[in-house]
Amino acid sequence: MRDVRPDICVATWSLAVSGRGDVPGQLREWQGLDAVAMIGCVAPDMHVLQTHWPDWMRRRLPPQYTRGYARIAQSIRAAYPGLPLGVQADIGSLARMVRDREWTQQFGATALEGGYDAWTAYEYHLGGYMYDEPPKPLKAERSAEDEVVISFSKRIATPSVDELCIWSREDRAGTTRDLSRHLRNDSLTLLELVDAVADGNRLLLRIRNLPAGAFSLRLDGVQDTPELWLLKGRKLHRNLPEDEVRVP
Repeated sequence: MRDVRPDICVATWSLAVSGRGDVPGQLREWQGLDAVAMIGCVAPDMHVLQTHWPDWMRRRLPPQYTRGYARIAQSIRAAYPGLPLGVQADIGSLARMVRDREWTQQFGATALEGGYDAWTAYEYHLGGYMYDEPPKPLKAERSAEDEVVISFSKRIATPSVDELCIWSREDRAGTTRDLSRHLRNDSLTLLELVDAVADGNRLLLRIRNLPAGAFSLRLDGVQDTPELWLLKGRKLHRNLPEDEVRVP
């Protein structure tokens, strides 16, 4: 691979699990995993400790559990002190393992405080926040004279043109403002929607007489897609109209 793409970085992965005694030796015996030997063979740019199933299957797994990986991390750092080390969690493979946003943030903070250079999470798109939070507009950009593309925080369904309502609010300052202070004072103008198409988490809107200058856009009628989630039977969410997005 390096002969073909000498410009890319390479990372290796090995399992990690909390336990007493010679944990690296147990992983070598039971799983055929030797992180130090793997690193010596591959010479990666980074190594990642992936949470083993005895840990991620625990229903009440605390976000600080990676502190139990100290022996494994120490054995790697002793052999390769300059190698960046990361850690990986599982936050959504099974129903009892779904972690919410607060848990995930605490996990990441604990990893960095513990000396890891990076952290990641397996099946991040199925974290608890994807089931519990409504779709939120994060970014908007113009794709044509009469088109706006809005990126949401999660996958959305194509809304009905008859049910979707959109308004504009003139952005005199040219910047995103504190909406909580202006909701009652600033007037909203209902825009004439021609067409709406969803593509994953992006919503393409065709609007007649789209304002030429920068403005804030408010929407009502955008829904997420619970029928496509891994865990079925969860409720549908609609976007919150007060979550406006600025169109430059």
